[in-house]
Amino acid sequence: MLKLPAIKIALLLALSTSLAGCAFRHPARESAFAVKGRILVDNREVASDCSLDLYRLREDHEIREVDIARDFQASVVIAPGVHKYYMSVHCSGTSTYKTKTYELGSTRYWRDPIDLGEIHLTRAKSN
Repeated sequence: MLKLPAIKIALLLALSTSLAGCAFRHPARESAFAVKGRILVDNREVASDCSLDLYRLREDHEIREVDIARDFQASVVIAPGVHKYYMSVHCSGTSTYKTKTYELGSTRYWRDPIDLGEIHLTRAKSN
């Protein structure tokens, strides 16, 4: 039978306990953030379909599309880890609003949603 000194047993127990705790904080789990705002088209309230599109800056392509209302607060699930993203907001037949870049993936913007404020869009001109 293998005999280990008490100090080695204590170290093994401490190490395995700390590793088990890491499973709940593993960086591979999904992240999320919240965003809110209000959309106006030509300084009037919107009645049409609107969406918020999320883009990861590095790849510069759409990651997620979320349907939103005139007054919105949405939760968006994103990839694990902290990455740079930007969003665009548009409604049927309107211009597009592009946000600044945000570093998303921590709990900061889950607890305190990104506030886009009033988003002013204009109707697209028909030919």
